[in-house]
Amino acid sequence: MAKCAECGCAITAEVKHKCYPTTRGNVDYIYYRCTKKKIDCSQTYLREELLEQQLRTIVAKSSLPASWVKLWLEKLDKEGMEEKANSENQVTKFSSEVQEIDKKLDRLLEGYLDQIVDPQIYQQKKNELVELKIKLKEKMTSVSKNGSEWLGLLFT
Repeated sequence: MAKCAECGCAITAEVKHKCYPTTRGNVDYIYYRCTKKKIDCSQTYLREELLEQQLRTIVAKSSLPASWVKLWLEKLDKEGMEEKANSENQVTKFSSEVQEIDKKLDRLLEGYLDQIVDPQIYQQKKNELVELKIKLKEKMTSVSKNGSEWLGLLFT
């Protein structure tokens, strides 16, 4: 992902192992360098801490201005409320569909008990309705659990 500013080649990481027998034991150090695959480049190794410092400086320059914070938080609150309302509407819709399936199952059972519906047809229709009911309940659970999860990622 990172490229050398001088020659444009990729930056690679190397791990160096150092042994300090009397004090710290084995320690790993990470150094970054230009691969120098295209041309001979004059850039040398860079310690991990220095690269991190450079990346933090670049990211800080590209961050949003502090004056926008209030506006964005208000917009996110609005989006959160809309998402919550949408999730609740979907759960309500799925719930009414489950109730409708329960009514159909009751009517089907009554028809079977009154010997209006053939046992084979009863079992087939019952299985279809039960599968549909299970799928709807899974959707309800998923929507109620994960409805506005994406908004939480913005605040971490």
